Amino acid sequence: MNHHLKTILIIVLVVFFGGAAYIYFIGTTPVGNGSALSSSSGAVVATVGTQITEDTAFLSALIGITGIKIDPTLFKSVTFSSLKDNAVSIEEATPGRPNPFAPINQTFDPSLTPDTETTVTLPSVTTTSTVVIPPPAPTPTTTTNKKKN
Repeated sequence: MNHHLKTILIIVLVVFFGGAAYIYFIGTTPVGNGSALSSSSGAVVATVGTQITEDTAFLSALIGITGIKIDPTLFKSVTFSSLKDNAVSIEEATPGRPNPFAPINQTFDPSLTPDTETTVTLPSVTTTSTVVIPPPAPTPTTTTNKKKN
């Protein structure tokens, strides 16, 4: 093969593999409204501008709610009085084990519940010891050898 043909072929292969590696590792930016943030599903994440717009919309809706007037005669009407309470009463459930991390076969002493006070007295132990402090180490001195001529 001609020397110039080999050089051109090598350059084309390097550019091809370089471009393939760039596309593989870097990839292309997602097409959206110009936002630099996007989720893994491809949806564009809210930017500061859209967040302010959403906050403004919420506040205007909240101001609209404050203008609502409720007629108090509604609560005195026969229709409202005929409504029945369908609430479900929740019965008190029995708690589980006092220590859920304890082994299953461990026995439980009901007298040691958190409501009862338990005092544990430990025997006092007195020890005496002698501390020996070693003398300070001598400081190293440096000597220089001077040659006499």
